Amino acid sequence: MIKEIYDFLVMLDQTGAAYLIFLLGFLLMADYCFTAQAEVTRLRKILKQAMR
Repeated sequence: MIKEIYDFLVMLDQTGAAYLIFLLGFLLMADYCFTAQAEVTRLRKILKQAMR
């Protein structure tokens, strides 16, 4: 089991796909973080209006 995972990771590294997968994951996380920040800002505005 461990050997198969290791072989898979080595194959990804040798083909260069590991870097593409890492970049894709980074971009997805950045998009999620940006979306979460926008949602927090929206909720803060709603809360501020409700407190008035």
